[in-house]
Amino acid sequence: MAFDENPPVSDDEYAAEWASVIDDARADPTDGLDDLLSIVDRMRVERGLATDDLPPELGRRLDYAREIVGRLERGDDLEDGDVRAALAAVEAVFDESRPFGDGRYTEPIDPAADEQIDLESAAGDVGETQTDP
Repeated sequence: MAFDENPPVSDDEYAAEWASVIDDARADPTDGLDDLLSIVDRMRVERGLATDDLPPELGRRLDYAREIVGRLERGDDLEDGDVRAALAAVEAVFDESRPFGDGRYTEPIDPAADEQIDLESAAGDVGETQTDP
């Protein structure tokens, strides 16, 4: 049996690693964006998740963030808004890629059901049950 020099990282370790760099990345996204993207990419690879597994909008945003990181690495001059948008994209993908739990659904939700939940929540009707007096 071969010894794995790179054992899988647990979800708690990813969360701890993320927590250790997110504040600095938010303060200076041009410096911290690549670290966050690296965490997201490693986490998704370990779970066998491809960009195609993301909702289309998030997949496009992740591709955009990768493009921005590449441009930063080349030393391109970028607008602050572009870098901040890439940071927001990586944060959204991190949240989407975390294991289920922490109040998240355990299965992907049907879009029609999701829309109905939003409508009911906005109306204040979230399926509460009534009890007999």
